[in-house]
Amino acid sequence: MRQNRQYPALLLVTFLALFFAFGCSKQTKKERYLKRADAFFAASDFKKAEIEYLNLLRLDPTNTVAVRRMAWITFDRGQFDRAIPMLLRLRQMDKNDSEVRLKLAQFYTLAGDS
Repeated sequence: MRQNRQYPALLLVTFLALFFAFGCSKQTKKERYLKRADAFFAASDFKKAEIEYLNLLRLDPTNTVAVRRMAWITFDRGQFDRAIPMLLRLRQMDKNDSEVRLKLAQFYTLAGDS
């Protein structure tokens, strides 16, 4: 009788252990951060989007979407010290990216006016 009472508890503990071991994989976390960040970005809630993109970049520093969006957010806020390294990294990833080249040209024009 005692053994039957322990069986559901053991089953529950096993299930929870498996869920926590496999339920929150690195890929799942990356996808969740990207989905939330993109939703905030689309809603123009850039402060929240920035937090989610930074969370994603901690797990995947080469995620092009996150780097691009962070570059845009920081550039548009005038945080050039944060935006320019990201834009330069994007330019290395794709030398023909006209949007990145345009942002860099805008920065160099602004910096030349100072």
